[in-house]
Amino acid sequence: MFDMAGLNSKKLDELKEVSKGLGISKPEKKKQDLIYQILDAQAVQKTEQKPATAATSEKPKRRRTAAKPSDQPKDSIAKAEQKPA
Repeated sequence: MFDMAGLNSKKLDELKEVSKGLGISKPEKKKQDLIYQILDAQAVQKTEQKPATAATSEKPKRRRTAAKPSDQPKDSIAKAEQKPA
């Protein structure tokens, strides 16, 4: 995987070789345009590989847990609320 800084440090001839390796049929003539073309090609290749791995590593769904009963009975809670302060 190439990044912007790494590609900027390369010469135009080196960038053309990289583009051939990525399967770019018509490389751009300007260095900056060729860099963007290489980055785009990498992104496309990465997205083509992702769906195959995403389907195999699907997480199982979580189950709901039952609510825990409180320590106090409901009657004592209702009485505590009715007491004047």
